[in-house]
This record gives sequence, C-alpha cells and structure tokens, in this order.
Amino acid sequence: MQRLRIKFRRGTEVKYISHLDIMRLCQRALHRAGMALAYSEGFHPHPKISLAVPLAIGVTSEAELMDITP
Repeated sequence: MQRLRIKFRRGTEVKYISHLDIMRLCQRALHRAGMALAYSEGFHPHPKISLAVPLAIGVTSEAELMDITP
C-alpha cells in the first residue's frame, strides 16, 4: 500500500486552529482537488489521513507531516 507524505508549515496565521479543524481542512482540500482517497471500513467511513503529532492550540511549527493513503 502506497502512502503520500505531505510536509507543511503551521504559522502564526493558523496557530489558534485546533487539530481536528486542521484535519477537516485537509480532508476538504484534498476532496476539492479531486484526489482519490482510501476510506476506512465501517458504518461511518472516513478518509485515511494522519498527522504525525497533534499540536496544542497556540503552537506554531515549521514542519508538520501528514500521511495520506490514496
């Protein structure tokens, strides 16, 4: 199974956005870009997207890693 790793930065503009909101934002952006994603199996399937470390609110980062299973 292949994975895509995306590296992005979380600057001062978005430091007050929560971890779950960042996940939701990435999910919507990938969906709008037309990227085919793998979904979990179950009653409420969700895309297989994972962030390396959930940051606390108010913390910035220069290198965030996100893994996507297409």
